Amino acid sequence: MDFQLALILLPLLSAQTGDSTPVIEHKCEYLLIRQCQDLGFRNVLLPNHMGQNTQEHAAREMQKFHRFFQANCSEDFKWLLCFVYAPVCNVQKEPVFPCKEVCDRARSSCEPVINTAGFQWPSSLRCEGFPDQGTCMNRPTPAPPTPTHPTLCPICMGLLCRFQEVLMGEN
Repeated sequence: MDFQLALILLPLLSAQTGDSTPVIEHKCEYLLIRQCQDLGFRNVLLPNHMGQNTQEHAAREMQKFHRFFQANCSEDFKWLLCFVYAPVCNVQKEPVFPCKEVCDRARSSCEPVINTAGFQWPSSLRCEGFPDQGTCMNRPTPAPPTPTHPTLCPICMGLLCRFQEVLMGEN
């Protein structure tokens, strides 16, 4: 093969594996989907787990779940949808799926709400399809609240105030 022909064919050949399966090239973009902007990451990997190549398309698909976002049936539901439709972009630019545990928790909390509204749990979110261990995203559990106790606060002129023991200097 001459050099010029190799230069023409190289991009075509590098876009496929040996078994003729196309290689999906992922790209990172700044996160624009507002429902997901409070989850602690700023860049999204596309195409997403549903095969959507644009955030606009992903946002339209997520819109189908809008009423369930508003119902606040589970933080896990929001987390699951965001990491399916707007997955975090990692250094390797490789997709990381939500953990099955997150999906199971979201489903157990939200499926009754979804069913009451006359819908079924989406087949695209089958929990069996997510990894149950290894490299997957699990929602961090919030830290337990800091214990407080009622303390008489001199600055409150005798009113009962709640302060952390550390702030009041008590042991």
